[in-house]
Amino acid sequence: MSANADPILARSIGFDDDDLRQNRAGRLSVAQAQRLQSAQTKTGYGLIGVAGLLSLLMLPIALGVASSGDILSGLIIGFIGLGIIGALVMISRQDARKLAADIASGHVETAQGLIQCYTTSSESTRYNLRMGELLFMNVPQTLYIGFKHLEPYTLYYTPNTLQIVAAEPGAQVN
Repeated sequence: MSANADPILARSIGFDDDDLRQNRAGRLSVAQAQRLQSAQTKTGYGLIGVAGLLSLLMLPIALGVASSGDILSGLIIGFIGLGIIGALVMISRQDARKLAADIASGHVETAQGLIQCYTTSSESTRYNLRMGELLFMNVPQTLYIGFKHLEPYTLYYTPNTLQIVAAEPGAQVN
């Protein structure tokens, strides 16, 4: 392993030499913990915005249907909207708890092997990485482009949320 971070991976993932030293010792750096917390906060605000927008869309529809005399359909539409909002909140809270556990433990896992880079597409392209049984689904494109398909790497990632926080080329591959 090199003493310094690979500049392409460091830029695409967003880590530096100090982060990498901490990760090699099995620890999340303070800077990485702060970046993860900041990303979680932005995601939380995004989900609040989606829930608010959904409320603004569903409420007039439900009230409009109910005011036309079909109160039962209006109630059903309202409850469906509340159910969707509730599901978003539950998912967000579950993800937040996992990330909070990752940050609190300050631990990173290490994996070594060949990386497989692949995309899936439905309405938009999703970037995915696989190393053995580990799947890193829907990673940012900026992270994805830092890897070379079927090349050996050492990955450092959070154990609960499986977020890659650093990586370096080369690994012991059996």
